[in-house]
Amino acid sequence: MNPDDPTEGHRPWWRRPALLGGVAVVVVAIAVWAAVVSGSDDDGASPTASATPPSTVTPSTMAPETSLAPAPTEAPAPTETVPTPTEQPSVTADLDQAGDLGNGVQVSVTRTQAVEGVARGVGEVSGPALRVTIEVQNDSKDTVELREALATVSYGDDQTPAADLSGPGARAMPTSVTAGESASGRYVFSVPTDERDDVQVRFTYTTDAPAVIFSGPARG
Repeated sequence: MNPDDPTEGHRPWWRRPALLGGVAVVVVAIAVWAAVVSGSDDDGASPTASATPPSTVTPSTMAPETSLAPAPTEAPAPTETVPTPTEQPSVTADLDQAGDLGNGVQVSVTRTQAVEGVARGVGEVSGPALRVTIEVQNDSKDTVELREALATVSYGDDQTPAADLSGPGARAMPTSVTAGESASGRYVFSVPTDERDDVQVRFTYTTDAPAVIFSGPARG
């Protein structure tokens, strides 16, 4: 402002050189600031810019679901079939004869005795009984095992099985008999006195040899 100019205070602001210069400076400063801000926005990531949305996987592009098939079951191991022992034909003989098994072994009932049976085991009943002595003669070349020796008695027209008793005088067959030797055992069975005219004594010592069946009246 010129103090010597009396019209200086009455001019409009745009006709005042001092004011115009100040306005120009402000405008230039604003333009520079705007340019700087604009450049910053172009170079940096916009704070309001949204992240790229995740891609949407449609069912057609998804990997097919793997089906878990059940594990194959192991086939059961084959059951071992145990062969059934072949039943040998029986050898029959009278009570007073020997039964020849054809393998070098002979069996005979050497004695039947009437006794009063003694009950000691479970289910046994004392009473009239027969004591039967059985002998095994081994004329073979090998020892004969007698661990499985078994004697049974039946009697009467219906051949009723006789119950075995503990005594008196019962004695099991030995476990074996050597070649050229004989062995014997005594067995007691409950047999009514009026049922002894038709008695059967059955003896076997192994499933590999025939059974011997002795039949006849029991004397003694």
